[in-house]
Amino acid sequence: MPRLPPADAFYEDAPDPPDLKQMQRMGEHDPFFEAFGQREKLVDLAQSLLGQPVTPMGVEWFNKPARDGRPTPPHQDGYYFCLVPDEALTIWIALADVDPQNGCLHYRRGSHLEGIRPHGQSEVLGFSQTILDFSDKDRNEPFVGIVRRGDALVHHSATIHWAQANRCAQPRPSLAVVFRSSRAVLDDAKFDAYRNSSRQQQQALGVRPS
Repeated sequence: MPRLPPADAFYEDAPDPPDLKQMQRMGEHDPFFEAFGQREKLVDLAQSLLGQPVTPMGVEWFNKPARDGRPTPPHQDGYYFCLVPDEALTIWIALADVDPQNGCLHYRRGSHLEGIRPHGQSEVLGFSQTILDFSDKDRNEPFVGIVRRGDALVHHSATIHWAQANRCAQPRPSLAVVFRSSRAVLDDAKFDAYRNSSRQQQQALGVRPS
């Protein structure tokens, strides 16, 4: 982790291990996580849910540090992925018991059927984009992902989701494995626009040099 580039390891505040909140592209940096993202059980689950052959997209680690883990803004992973068609999913594995007090995930029911909403820059490092027209109606009666350590939640790339802050004395770590359908391809223009926006946010927050 200390050798990862700034864009692949994000901290809540100071660059200190207890404040580590996110690691990206883990399979590109470590063969264990490359192999983990290709485990047969995970591949079979992704193919069953998407109804298509799948291709691994990577492994990420998400954390909400103890007493300081900030809220995750409402977003759709598909906006970040920039795939055509938007056929991807995330298998989110809890590495600790998760409940509303330490920042469990909330999902807007049925949102995966409604397409990608307009997004814009957020102020949350690691989640550079948020839904611009997110409303109280979207928050109404969500699916609340209360799970035990070792449980997995799976959501489509168009599913709207968010999480509250962690105010507990223990961190809330998780591992995410992402797959896309093998027929989904990257929209280069959309991805360049997203990447530029993310870079601007990181520069504004002092994570990446101008």
